Amino acid sequence: MTKNKKQKESIAEAHQKKQQQKADEARNHKIKILRRILALICGLCGVILYLNTLHHGFVLDDFSVILENRITKQGLKAIPQIFSTSYRSGYYLGTDELYRPIPKSIFAISWNWFGNNPLPLHLLNIVLFGITGIVLFNFCYLLFPNLVFSFIASMLFMFHPAHRGCCQHKKC
Repeated sequence: MTKNKKQKESIAEAHQKKQQQKADEARNHKIKILRRILALICGLCGVILYLNTLHHGFVLDDFSVILENRITKQGLKAIPQIFSTSYRSGYYLGTDELYRPIPKSIFAISWNWFGNNPLPLHLLNIVLFGITGIVLFNFCYLLFPNLVFSFIASMLFMFHPAHRGCCQHKKC
């Protein structure tokens, strides 16, 4: 009788473990979905926040790097030269010590495809800022596995006024 009782207890324990495992899987699945939703909210907030900048024109150093820069205006064929010169090289007032080949290459590609149109560059910056919100939320969650903390930290970053320049001006 004790052997039979032990088997029943063993079966009950196995059933209980299986039920607990299913409950844990369901909970983890809900957390994963909520995590994705919160990450998308962070990204969408970053996009929505700066959608009003799509109609803005070129400003600040865009003149020396894009509009009045003979290298950037060469388009795709200037990319090798861009990687071997300074940021403002090609501007008539001279050069500087800045080395930013990726943004300047993006400006050259945009000039090649869209000409004197700032809309694609603004759109690119808005999309990149939205992706930043998603990546930041997920990174915060990896460091501190707390959805509320990760969401608040990411939203503070996304809405902080110090970041307005990255989307209102073309700083790829």
